[in-house]
Amino acid sequence: MRNSEEIIPFSLDEIFKSGEYSIPIYQRNYAWKEGQIVQLINDVNDFAIAENKQNYYIGTLVVYKRERDAQAYYETIDGQQRLTTLNILYAVLKNVFGLGDKIPNFKKTILEFENRITSSNALDFAFKGKFENYAKYNTAIEDAYKIIEKELKSLFNIHDNQSNDDLLNFVKFLNNYVVILRVEVPKETDLNHYFEIMNNRGEQLEKHEVLKSQLLSYLEKIEDPTEKETAKTLFTTIWDGCSQMERYIQYAFHKDQRSSFFGNTWNEFLLNEFDDLIVKYKRPENKESVTIEDVSIKSIIGNPKYANIVVDNTSETPERFNSVINFQNFLLHCLLILKEDNEFKLDDKKLISNFDFLKKLRVDEQIQFVKEYIFCVLKTKFLLDNYVIKREFINNSESWSLKKLHFYNDKSQSYIGTFGTEENEGDNRTLIWLLSMFHTVAPNMMYKHWLNATLKYLHTNYSITGIDSRSYIAYLENFATQLIFNRFLADNQSDYFNIIYDTEYNATLDNKTINWSKLRYSKVENNLVFNYIDYLLIKEILNEGFSEIKGIKSFVSKFEFTFRSSVEHYYPQNPKEGFGKLKEEHLHSIGNLTLISHSKNSAMNNYMPKAKKEHYRDGTVADSVKQYIMFNKYPDASWGSSDIETHETEIIELLKKQLN
Repeated sequence: MRNSEEIIPFSLDEIFKSGEYSIPIYQRNYAWKEGQIVQLINDVNDFAIAENKQNYYIGTLVVYKRERDAQAYYETIDGQQRLTTLNILYAVLKNVFGLGDKIPNFKKTILEFENRITSSNALDFAFKGKFENYAKYNTAIEDAYKIIEKELKSLFNIHDNQSNDDLLNFVKFLNNYVVILRVEVPKETDLNHYFEIMNNRGEQLEKHEVLKSQLLSYLEKIEDPTEKETAKTLFTTIWDGCSQMERYIQYAFHKDQRSSFFGNTWNEFLLNEFDDLIVKYKRPENKESVTIEDVSIKSIIGNPKYANIVVDNTSETPERFNSVINFQNFLLHCLLILKEDNEFKLDDKKLISNFDFLKKLRVDEQIQFVKEYIFCVLKTKFLLDNYVIKREFINNSESWSLKKLHFYNDKSQSYIGTFGTEENEGDNRTLIWLLSMFHTVAPNMMYKHWLNATLKYLHTNYSITGIDSRSYIAYLENFATQLIFNRFLADNQSDYFNIIYDTEYNATLDNKTINWSKLRYSKVENNLVFNYIDYLLIKEILNEGFSEIKGIKSFVSKFEFTFRSSVEHYYPQNPKEGFGKLKEEHLHSIGNLTLISHSKNSAMNNYMPKAKKEHYRDGTVADSVKQYIMFNKYPDASWGSSDIETHETEIIELLKKQLN
């Protein structure tokens, strides 16, 4: 048994004076992405806002104590990703917001990377606040630095790098109440074996599994035994079917039930409430109806009753589709749609506590809510499957798709374009652009407000004839316009909840309320601004705009939105020797900016425009429609202040047209 002295709680303020930490070569490289980084920051801030001054434990740091030159240091076995992120977070607070005096113990990075000079260089650059080009470095650490800077500015509504009271409160809580438990393994430990165990440990019960059990307990209170059994069976079937987010919901039910719920072609939703399910529910009478939940494994073995069970072979290949949302966050969307209450956030750490209100209800109210909720889950999954994009993997390639499941006969079911048989034509293609425009700028699940708005619209407007594609397009375009002009480019920002749920909300779009300076570098609050510009450019091009640019229609026909999150200066901030620097008014103008992948930005960030264009000409497709226009409309050799001003005017005029 480990002694209690070997498990030591450290506040983050203390961790930076607790010693040096080494990341051994057997550990993987720093790999945290935007979702994990943003989640950590928001989790800490949620506790800081609560102001209960209780410690917030963010996990363990498992270490092995070593000595070098008579000085102790700690080989990090588990927790290195979190520790690296915290070092980067403190560097951003020090460099970007000038809060070095608020984090006095952060005098240097406390991490070193064994035999990884690029990671060591990157962390040193992060501490200094400048990523130099004279040495190779791990760009994942630079990416994290930029993500943290952007998230803090967005979270605390900071536009001038000046700290405010909310950020100061966050830093105070971060220093004093965020705690890591440092665990020292005994000297005799076989580290290779220990590391293997740490990476193969069992998973804890997930929140949605706990919630499932809790909600089922309310259905146990149904007095009629037949109704109770049917309700529980339906609840479990729906819950388990929806939890397989990559699988269309029709396959959660027995093939004899699908036409009752989803029509003869399986792509209609024929239900209005949970009781319709009970009325239409038929337990299949043949032997195929037996499920694992009906019997124990022991009773199956050797029992001739179960000898001829036939598995339904019409189910899809599960690897074909990837959903834009995971199951836990999907459940939160369903709750928010059902309750329409701003109290419920899209934050999965609150998944279970969000349902605490049930404890205060009468038994009949508890039962009724669970029925309404699971019905909402079923309908929302049907709408998600049919009317929201998925990532489709087929024929060794992948793309965004918008498809519905169509039943022809027992031997033939297939996926066809939701709004037309040709997936890449007409309204179907437009909706794929719109939905992927939103999705690719919101990798973090708790920020998928666009998806909540979309699902709410689909709930409100779905009928037996389906969803009207033109109305759907108009709604998404209007929602995007509201976000851009009444939130991201406005000084008085509208709330997401009001835009989505307030039926009285009818915010006018007025050029006088727009802060156009928010289009400048480091002022852009959300990368949807860049994707929205691309979408508007696509519409212009399809309406014969920019026809003078060779090949632009062909480029647009193949274009799809991807996960790009790095804002690039086409004319570089730090040009190579021999080239002059631009004035900031032109350098940071929207006319000189485009959105590309981090890897490309890191590889080419000080290339001149001509060299960048030649790189893309060498078999690499432009990352955005805006970038294609910058490459092909303007002479790359002369790209400078004049061309930037012209392109800036072009973009702002395009945006102003939407205000009408």
